[in-house]
Amino acid sequence: MKLSLPVIHALQTSRFGTSIVPNPASQSPLLPNLDGGPKYSEQIQPIPIFEASEKAVSYGVPAEEVQQDTLNWCLTVRITVGAPPQIFNAIIDINSTDLIIPSINRPRRNKPPPLHSYNSSASLTYIPNGTNVTSNPFQIKTSGSLSQDVFEISEIVVKNLLFEEATFIDTEDCWICDRIHDTFLPLGPYNATGSRNFMSPVAALIQQRILDENIFSLRLSRSHRDGPGQLVIGGRVEDSFFDGNPDEYVEIPTTDLTIDHADTETWKTLVQSLTLGDGSSIHHEFDQPTLAIFQTTLPFIGLPLSLSNHLNALIESEHWGSFSFVDCAKRPTLPNVTIVLAGRSFILTPYDYTIEQDESGRISCMSAFFPTTLDGTGVIELGSAFIKPWITVWDWERRNIKCETYISAKSEIS
Repeated sequence: MKLSLPVIHALQTSRFGTSIVPNPASQSPLLPNLDGGPKYSEQIQPIPIFEASEKAVSYGVPAEEVQQDTLNWCLTVRITVGAPPQIFNAIIDINSTDLIIPSINRPRRNKPPPLHSYNSSASLTYIPNGTNVTSNPFQIKTSGSLSQDVFEISEIVVKNLLFEEATFIDTEDCWICDRIHDTFLPLGPYNATGSRNFMSPVAALIQQRILDENIFSLRLSRSHRDGPGQLVIGGRVEDSFFDGNPDEYVEIPTTDLTIDHADTETWKTLVQSLTLGDGSSIHHEFDQPTLAIFQTTLPFIGLPLSLSNHLNALIESEHWGSFSFVDCAKRPTLPNVTIVLAGRSFILTPYDYTIEQDESGRISCMSAFFPTTLDGTGVIELGSAFIKPWITVWDWERRNIKCETYISAKSEIS
């Protein structure tokens, strides 16, 4: 079975962006609560628990409705647990494997609380387990117990899936926890001997042979003008979205290299170099084996501090709190950036390495270059800003990634 989901861009905020704009008349970044007013999270209503009258269709498969945000950060889809289905807004996370669902029975509620919580007593298919379990997805500490119920994402159904019903959620160290979501959709690499496969939807899909192919594909919208993105589980994105022959792709082999402070089970490869323009101003060779970890939970391209600062200076970005912003009108004149991964060159245009944000027609362009939290550890991070220019196919069995140019993108692969 093939599943196609337009990717939801949920309305999000970040606690790192609460700096004061020095000149309100200038082009200012779309960061929350700048004027002391209510945060986005206080203005958003919960996703209604009902089926829409019409759904998008890809290859005849019903797809979820799309919501688009202003910050252009998180990528979320709807999943359901239980019968009748209880809906959750899940951030696509390609580097986690455990399914964690917030419980309605939380004696200590995190702030802000998820929009939706799982009520086992309301599900006819709930099976209690009770085994205590803890998890740490994306710097969120959770604890609870195992529960068993029906898991569904569009038309794919996994019966009797074990998951963590989280009764405690600690978001103190989490970058994205004040943004509107309930949980994560874990799409991390599959390990047949993984100790926690029992609570992995991906492991269940593969072991029960539910999919036509053990792959998933992503076509992410770069801005609101691109329309909805797609997540296709068990197949590939429609041919009409490819800029050229969909069989002509660049394959990125992943690596088994491990480095301290970096998770083992991640989509990762080796990075050789980064060049700005013709290389006269920046040509950075990574002089030690350096991992490039792909991620979709954040848009940023995480680089060593000195390299990130140098890039932002040369593209004339200005700091707003923790972030840097580029004048959107200057993008046509800015140089490309070339990143070499596993011997393959990926060329990012200024439209790729800036994160375009739109709030009621007010546009700002955030630089995707950001100091990595793993600075000095031999790791860089390639967030969704790097992934968005291409259609990508992620193979759980072969552990490789295939990239093809997206028809509306301006990026290049060589």
